[in-house]
Amino acid sequence: MNDRYLLEEVTAEGVQYKDTIQLANELLEVPQRYIFCGHSHVFQTKYLPGSKVIVNVGSVGLPAYHDELPYPHVRESSSPYADYAITYRNAQGNWNIEHVMVEYDWEMASSIAQANGREDYAFAIRTGNLVY
Repeated sequence: MNDRYLLEEVTAEGVQYKDTIQLANELLEVPQRYIFCGHSHVFQTKYLPGSKVIVNVGSVGLPAYHDELPYPHVRESSSPYADYAITYRNAQGNWNIEHVMVEYDWEMASSIAQANGREDYAFAIRTGNLVY
């Protein structure tokens, strides 16, 4: 689903990260050990009790945004870099997770957003933050 957060909870008071116990309980019925998610555009890896791992891969092009649902809130990475994740098995057979931040021409991408009337996106692309 692309309309709900996994790692975060949005309330009328703002956005809070869920603790690992809450996440582990919510994911009891999920048999997979590695769970990849997005939606918040903020990359991170969370290790849960019981050996499950959640990877939020980040955002390649919109590092900050405002959303109205379920309550008005913002998500900001505070960085204009594109970020993604690479996973691979090491020599011991375990999975490694590597978060990668890539520099790109965010000034050009920002100018395209601005030319299309999206000042909010233009600023977010250039800075990783929103105008307040």
